[in-house]
Amino acid sequence: MTQPPTDELAQWRWQADRRWAAARQMLVTSTVPEEIAGENRHQALERYLKWFLICRGWKLRKTHDLMELIEEAESHDSSLGSFAELCARVNGYFIEERYPHVGLTFPERNQLEKDFAEAEQLIKLLTAGH
Repeated sequence: MTQPPTDELAQWRWQADRRWAAARQMLVTSTVPEEIAGENRHQALERYLKWFLICRGWKLRKTHDLMELIEEAESHDSSLGSFAELCARVNGYFIEERYPHVGLTFPERNQLEKDFAEAEQLIKLLTAGH
């Protein structure tokens, strides 16, 4: 296992990269339940968004809500607003896996794959130049 970086900002990016790599691997591994891959995808996007915001002076708040984070990120880069629907869907993955009694329906695999591809576009924008 590689050691995490020592500075806080680098740790956010390191954690995001690791979660995203795990989510990618889980998507191609048929033995991993899609719900688990979806939850990892949420956690990775949450960390990328928080990293992006902290880089811009945002004071860390305890939240798992991707909609809240993408709206805040959009105030720094208006092009990020086009990913709001993706963030809403991925929020659902997290809620369904963490709180199954809520009664949300987990999406079909083809939707998960589309969301994964769109999330990769979001990550490219968030990490551009870093």
